[in-house]
Amino acid sequence: KSRLIEKEICEQYGVKALYNSDGDIQGHYYPFNGTASTAVSGYKYKDLSDKHKQRAIGEVKNLFGMGLFMNGGRRIVITEGEEDCLAVAQAFYKKYKKLYPVVSMCGATQTNHLIKNRETLRKYDEIVLWFDNDEQGKEAVERATKILGYEKIKVVHSKEKDANDVLKALGMEEGCKHILTYVWDAKQSSPS
Repeated sequence: KSRLIEKEICEQYGVKALYNSDGDIQGHYYPFNGTASTAVSGYKYKDLSDKHKQRAIGEVKNLFGMGLFMNGGRRIVITEGEEDCLAVAQAFYKKYKKLYPVVSMCGATQTNHLIKNRETLRKYDEIVLWFDNDEQGKEAVERATKILGYEKIKVVHSKEKDANDVLKALGMEEGCKHILTYVWDAKQSSPS
């Protein structure tokens, strides 16, 4: 709730919640599939009491959500962080009432997961990168562009740090509209 992600989107991505004895949500489990597979190979657990308290259960060596979007299409959005992925998916679902191809790296340093999925990602006509608006995010954009090929890459340049910050700052209605505008206004990547 604090991230403004609706239950329906979490269910579509297979996100699970851990409840404490008082019935409050203690943490979230984000499922990951093996490369070129739709079967869940592991979960990333995030404790809500401490955002730095995370752990892997099983194999978490892929892009979050990738198993849902293996067939290619017009556009896929790649974010940096599971909540950002869910925020972008939330915006598209709110507008079009269907799940839209959005996946996420675990963090800016995890561009090696793009290498593993390069063939699948290049099945899309356009790859939109929305990484955090910080130095690590900018470096990750450069690495991702080299891995995936600059001709398919568009980059979101947002004022906020990330997609979920847009949703939290502006609320559900306005936040979703702004998220979609950021994706549609993403700029073509050009090699330096």
